[in-house]
Amino acid sequence: MSFQTLATLPAPAWKDDADSSAPGSSRRAAASANAPADFAAYVAQRRSSLLRTAHQVAGDRTEAEDLLQEGLLKTYQAWHRIEDKAVVGSYLRRTMTNHQISQWRKRRVEEYPTDELPEHGYDGESMAQVEMRVAVARALMRLSARDREALSLRYYGSYTDTEIAERMGVSVGTVKSALWRALRKLRDDPALRPLAGYVSQSSEWLTESQAA
Repeated sequence: MSFQTLATLPAPAWKDDADSSAPGSSRRAAASANAPADFAAYVAQRRSSLLRTAHQVAGDRTEAEDLLQEGLLKTYQAWHRIEDKAVVGSYLRRTMTNHQISQWRKRRVEEYPTDELPEHGYDGESMAQVEMRVAVARALMRLSARDREALSLRYYGSYTDTEIAERMGVSVGTVKSALWRALRKLRDDPALRPLAGYVSQSSEWLTESQAA
C-alpha cells in the first residue's frame, strides 16, 4: 500500500455513528470527517523523516518501507482515538518498533542487513548522514536479539525500563544490563569508530528521529 493510498483512505468508522443522539457523536463525526485530510497532511509533511525512522528500526531499506506502511495503516486506524495529535509521532514510532520486534522474534533474526549503501539518501540527507545511518542500523543488527530488543524499545519506542521489563518478561535489572551492554558494544564496534564522538551521545543519536 503506497503513501498515496494511505493518505486517501476513507474516514475511520465510529461505533456510535449510527446513533446521532449518542453523547459526543457530532464531535466524533466531525473529527472522523476531517481525519483523511489531517492524516494526509501529516504523512506528506513528514515522509522523509518517517522513512528514516523506519530504516533505523528495521535496519534494511526495503523492510523499512513495508514497516512504515504497517505503522501508517495502524496509526490511521487509530486516528480518531488520538485526541492530541502532538503525540502521533510517538504512537507511530511505538507501533513500528513493536511490529519490528514481533518480526524479529518470529524469524529470530541474527543476520546483518544486506542492503547496499543507497546512491541517494532521503530528502535533505547528505551522503555522510546516509553512511552514518546505515552503519548504525547494521551495528544494531549485530547485537544479540535481547540487547537489540531492549535498545529498540528504549530509544525508538521511548518505553521506560519498567515497561520494557514487562514487555520482555524480565526484571528491570536485566533490562538495565542489556541496555548497558548494547551501548558498550556499539561504542566498541569497529564500524562505528569513525562516529565515536557521535555514538557516545547515545541518547541523542538514537532519538534523533523522534522529532518526526
